[in-house]
Amino acid sequence: MREHLHISRLHLFGVSWGSLLAARYAGQYPQRVNRVVLFPMRARSSPDVPANPGPLAAPLDIAVQRRADSLVAAWPTSADPRAVCEEYWRLQRPGFFADTVRAHAMLGSFCEEPPEVLRHTWQVSAARLGSLGTYDLRPELRQIHAPVLVVKGTHTTMYHAWTEEWALALPNSQVLWIENTGLLPWIEKPSQVFPALRAFYTGSWPTGAKRVGN
Repeated sequence: MREHLHISRLHLFGVSWGSLLAARYAGQYPQRVNRVVLFPMRARSSPDVPANPGPLAAPLDIAVQRRADSLVAAWPTSADPRAVCEEYWRLQRPGFFADTVRAHAMLGSFCEEPPEVLRHTWQVSAARLGSLGTYDLRPELRQIHAPVLVVKGTHTTMYHAWTEEWALALPNSQVLWIENTGLLPWIEKPSQVFPALRAFYTGSWPTGAKRVGN
């Protein structure tokens, strides 16, 4: 697509799984990359990096966790997978949003796929992550010299160590913590996130971004 559109250098943007794709592209084609923004997942699989800590900054209470587990179990064979999906994600809102009221600002839903697609949600997710096997992107990240802005919400405390690992491995990176937001800070505080991204993509580190380890 880059070649078809005659674009010599790209700005990249990656969220969660997309952060791995963006980083790998930047590492393999550094001459084609200008600047990179990441809302990252983990940079490595390791015994000391939980494979799936869950999206929540605080554990669900036992009853809610059991209900979430039962929904996941029912998901593939449910007659109404959209209803199951929507109930599951309502339970997860405290991890995605520092203030769950802000969830209403989100356009669309995780559950808008056709039923036959929704029924395979967890199978596809497991296969996607499983395709990586045991991995460690940090050696590749050290070869990326393009400016990289790593963005995370402060409410996602379980992900702080992951975020700092990315920033420590990337030689030309800074972290922008968005106060009092969860995993989707651009929805909770668009007036802060989007100007920061605009400043970064036009050549400046946004106000509040800091180098980790300095």
